[in-house]
Amino acid sequence: MKILLIEDDRDISELYQGILRDNSFEVDFVYDGEEGMEKIVEGNFDILIVDIMLPSKDGLDILKDSRKKGYLKNKKVLVLSSIDRNDVVEESENYGAQKYIVKSSVNPQELVDIINNL
Repeated sequence: MKILLIEDDRDISELYQGILRDNSFEVDFVYDGEEGMEKIVEGNFDILIVDIMLPSKDGLDILKDSRKKGYLKNKKVLVLSSIDRNDVVEESENYGAQKYIVKSSVNPQELVDIINNL
């Protein structure tokens, strides 16, 4: 399975890339929202993991635009963010996220388990 990871924190991105690859996932990654949108339009992934706070285009806008244009049909979507607010969780789910995870509440192996259960 191929994962598209959109995460602007390079340390976190590298940590998750390593764990995901160690668990047999193919990982493509970008560090900002505009590049993320370009990768979403290409559609070469099965699972999208997206942060909310991103440079150039935030995760909610990515989800909103992608849903409106149908880019995430037949894709699994997981939001991984440091924001822990019900309104943001609800908005993410309204735009198609199957799961919303607060970064501080999950370790890398738990993330793998969550992805496997999407």
